[in-house]
Amino acid sequence: MIFFDSTPAGGDTYILKNILHAWEDGRAKQILDRCRDAMPAEARLLVIENVVYGPNEPGRGKIGDLQMMVRCGGRNRTEAELRDLLFFSAIAS
Repeated sequence: MIFFDSTPAGGDTYILKNILHAWEDGRAKQILDRCRDAMPAEARLLVIENVVYGPNEPGRGKIGDLQMMVRCGGRNRTEAELRDLLFFSAIAS
C-alpha cells in the first residue's frame, strides 16, 4: 500500500476516511506518520471513522468492529483510542 511509503506533499488538508480502522495500531501510526511527513505546518488532517461507544450504548461502530476483526485484523476504536493514536503519532516526530 502506497500510504505506508509516502503521501503527496504540500496539501492544505489531508482526509483519512475509513482508513485507520483497517489497521492495527502500529500500521495505523505508520499511515499517520507518512501524512505528518508530507504535511506543511499549517495543513490539517481530517480523520473520519466510526467510533465504538461504551457498554449498552448503541452505535454502528460495534458491528463494524466485529467485521474488521474477523476480516482483516483491524478494529474500530473508541474516541479515547483514536485520540491516543493521534497523540502518540504526533509526539513521535
